[in-house]
Amino acid sequence: DQDLTYTYDPLICDICLCNLQDYSEFMKTCLDTEQEIIEYLKKNGTIGNDQLDLCKVLQFREELTQSNNEDDSKDDESRSQMIAKR
Repeated sequence: DQDLTYTYDPLICDICLCNLQDYSEFMKTCLDTEQEIIEYLKKNGTIGNDQLDLCKVLQFREELTQSNNEDDSKDDESRSQMIAKR
């Protein structure tokens, strides 16, 4: 922990800032991946010997992404139709 009240103008060097940003992005990626695996397991359960086929998790993610994109397109189309009716 850093005591930011130790100085009136606390700074972080560019290298440390870049490292902090890299770390934050890595942690977000890890947490997102963990959530995708949890969603996959909720829907599909585990394999009998508790091994997880990550290729199937990736396929599941791609299917969700496609489904979400289709839903977004339908929502956009519905909004456009509602606006056109006005």
